[in-house]
Amino acid sequence: MRALSATPVRLHVLEAYIETLKAENEILKRQLAAVETRAVQAKAEMATERLTARVAKRWPWRRLAKPAFRIVAAAIATALIWPGQ
Repeated sequence: MRALSATPVRLHVLEAYIETLKAENEILKRQLAAVETRAVQAKAEMATERLTARVAKRWPWRRLAKPAFRIVAAAIATALIWPGQ
């Protein structure tokens, strides 16, 4: 008789544990998405820096328009990383 009365309690504990695992899984998914976003941003920044350096080396007069060019270079780097966006 005692085993039968303990079964609903165990079931409740297991259900609570499952809900806890689901919540932890959602947290981990969000953390992974944030890390992936930061990695892609870093990759885009590196591509922008490389592209800016290559253009500055090839066309030194472009250094005068560096802020405007960096915006264009960032757009190009982003397009190379995320094609179709």
